[in-house]
Formats: sequence, structure tokens, C-alpha cells
Amino acid sequence: MSKPKDPIRMFDTRTIERNIKFGWLTHAELHKHLSALPDISHKAVTLGEIEDRRGREAAAAAAAAPAPAPASSTPQIVISPAAPSPAAPSDPVGDPGSGSSF
Repeated sequence: MSKPKDPIRMFDTRTIERNIKFGWLTHAELHKHLSALPDISHKAVTLGEIEDRRGREAAAAAAAAPAPAPASSTPQIVISPAAPSPAAPSDPVGDPGSGSSF
């Protein structure tokens, strides 16, 4: 296994432990990298906020959707083709009408 050439992969959370284990990354370098990252906590949302947003979007979509057509007073009859009957066995052994016996 070789040292990652891409600096982004060096600090990938999935490989940090391996990179430290092989000596490709030190704890000091990791701390320096993490300290330099911008604070984006203002972009975080809670699951409750996501659920509220989805609920509002669903309510808005339902309000914007056209009303369903009224049900017809005449019942609709649906005719489907009959299912094919199972094929008769081609072996007459055991068929009481075949006249064969054991």
C-alpha cells in the first residue's frame, strides 16, 4: 500500500487511522488540518426541521393539486380474460378411466 498522493485522501475520515498507523500522517498534522476547516455549523439542520419542511411541501402540493373528479354514479364493469385451465396430465397411469392397472 502506498501513501495517498492526493491531500484530500490523506484526511479522508475513512483512511485517517490507516494513514496514522503507517506513519503517513501525524496527529499534529491532523489537528492542524481540522483547525483550518471553516465553521459551517450554521448550515446544519435537525431532523425535526427536515420533517417540518417535508410536511409543508406535501401540504402545498396537495393544495395545488386539482380536485379529483367526482365518482360516476354508473358502476364500471371490468371484464378480464379467463385464466387458462391447468393442463391435464399426459401420463394415464393412475387415471381411473384409462383402464390400466398395476
